Amino acid sequence: MTTPQARIARPGIVLAGALALALMASRVPAANGTTTGTTTGTTTGTATGTLPPNHPTAPPASNTPAPLPKIAPLPPTPATSADLSKARKVRQVTLVVRHRVFHDFVENIQAKLGEPFEIGDTDFEATVDQYVPDFTMDIYTGRVVSRTDQANNPAFRITVRQKGAPQDTTWALLDSPPHFTRKSMLAFQAVKIDFTSGKPMQSKLATAPGEKAK
Repeated sequence: MTTPQARIARPGIVLAGALALALMASRVPAANGTTTGTTTGTTTGTATGTLPPNHPTAPPASNTPAPLPKIAPLPPTPATSADLSKARKVRQVTLVVRHRVFHDFVENIQAKLGEPFEIGDTDFEATVDQYVPDFTMDIYTGRVVSRTDQANNPAFRITVRQKGAPQDTTWALLDSPPHFTRKSMLAFQAVKIDFTSGKPMQSKLATAPGEKAK
């Protein structure tokens, strides 16, 4: 038999239990580790629904790509070549020759302008037929001129023949590595230039056998 005191006490017990459950629910951690609800005192942490910037699943701060560095435009190619009447004359040029297929092939040749030379034991021969002291090329037309009469960017045009028939025309520059054109089998680099007067010039990128780069 339930006493009147017990009937009166039960609502108080139920109310106290409900308040305790509500208080526990307010302290349940959210999915991101923060506390939801309002409690007395001071609470710290991140607001519900947001992630700290360094969280693995946090979105990037900005989707805007970094700007590319600005590159100064190349100076325009002169309409005509400089007057080369006072340019130093070339006595000979030392060339390094490489083969597109046989990567171990290296030939060092001392060539004079206008004089054909054989390349190793191959069926190729070549001739240095033009010297440009300050080489520049129009990338749109392929036109080559010399900006000045000084050897600022010396280059040599080389005509290659195979079994006597013209096979390719390419350029050898002093401070640029050998490069193959679309159809060339041979590539050339000038490593030393001997002039008829004054000091020789030598490449900073490659050297002829027995010589040191300057």
